[in-house]
Amino acid sequence: MPYPNKQTLIQELHKHQVLDALEQKHQAFMLDFIAAHEIVFGKQNLEGHFTASAWVLSPCKQKVLLLHHKKLDLWLQPGGHIEADDSSLFEAAHREAIEESGLTKIEALSNQIYDVDVHKIPKKGEVPAHWHLDVRYVFQAASENMNIDPEEVKGFKWVAVEEMRNDSSIDPSIGRMVAKTAQFQ
Repeated sequence: MPYPNKQTLIQELHKHQVLDALEQKHQAFMLDFIAAHEIVFGKQNLEGHFTASAWVLSPCKQKVLLLHHKKLDLWLQPGGHIEADDSSLFEAAHREAIEESGLTKIEALSNQIYDVDVHKIPKKGEVPAHWHLDVRYVFQAASENMNIDPEEVKGFKWVAVEEMRNDSSIDPSIGRMVAKTAQFQ
């Protein structure tokens, strides 16, 4: 079966407990998007599509992995597009984390949705501006040693969660995931 099952995603989104009003808006946007569109995975829908990300904690769970993505020129968690052979968004997030970081062993701390976020990707070349409906999962790396993919990533860093908690300049979506990290520490 190509791409994940939309009905399963709807059920998972309904089960997800949001942290704040902004995340609740993202969750509602995602459910409305699924109801309004036949195609929600892959890049075929130029209005937008689902993506999957991994919030990867270090072995001691005191740091989180951020990658410097080439296309967006931002420090973000590993993640990307859903592929036709991904059976779930969870699987896609796991695959993306391994592909982009080169980490060989990443264990799920939960197979439930960790966070949801909707953001606009700017127009680039022939690709129009579009929505990324990002579903995030939480993992733990067995090691901090990596072999990043230079095609997609400029660099990486392990950032102390405590340092991020005290940084008022971080993006609200990252801040929300930082706040949720306390349950694993």
